[in-house]
Amino acid sequence: LGSLVSRTEDVQQLMLPMMILIIIASFIAFSGISMPEATYVTVASYIPFFAPLVMFLRVGLLDIPLWEPLLSIAIMLLTIGLL
Repeated sequence: LGSLVSRTEDVQQLMLPMMILIIIASFIAFSGISMPEATYVTVASYIPFFAPLVMFLRVGLLDIPLWEPLLSIAIMLLTIGLL
């Protein structure tokens, strides 16, 4: 975020949207503890910003095939490359 602004003080304004995304990912992961096979948890595990929290939850609670975490990692790497 520091590369997007010219002054250090302006970084705090850019942190709010990032914090909101982290909070949303945490809520999805917390609600997924009781229902890890829910559709919204499965979909969120492939969305790049939510994947590190939600896919970790699914791998820990469910017996999922190996291709699902690998696909999630590939989507995240592709997104990083595009950005």
